[in-house]
Amino acid sequence: MTAFEQFAQHYRSEIGKLTPEQQNLLESHRRVMEETKQLPVLEAQLATLKIETEQLVRELIGLCDSAAAKVEARSELRGKRVAEFSDRLQEFGVRLSLSQYSQSPYSTFQSTHPDGWKAFTELATDSTERLLYRKMKGRYELLLDDLANDYPVFLQSP
Repeated sequence: MTAFEQFAQHYRSEIGKLTPEQQNLLESHRRVMEETKQLPVLEAQLATLKIETEQLVRELIGLCDSAAAKVEARSELRGKRVAEFSDRLQEFGVRLSLSQYSQSPYSTFQSTHPDGWKAFTELATDSTERLLYRKMKGRYELLLDDLANDYPVFLQSP
């Protein structure tokens, strides 16, 4: 019999002398020790994921900013061109102007994605920003701040 086999046999006999409650307690402590061995690995994975998430959120902030700038430039150009064309048409008694969207182009998502629609409408009404991309950028900046301050934003249940 090997030394390990002798140890294992002695260990089992000693465990057998414990009450069922003591055996359960010992087993739960053993499980906790096994699970906490993985803690450094999990903490390293969490740190890596946090860095990756922060980078992605920064990228989203940049994309929102870029999209908003392009929409604003397009709107400004459209307004300029309509004004120029309107000036040419004045001699004919015609005046052109731009009007805002009367209906959200995203309203079709209300029935297909109710949770997303709820978040969208909260976002749309919860800011003084006119452009959706600017509103989204603001929310991403808040998320980035929460991540940087180790707020448990992803650990909260809905």
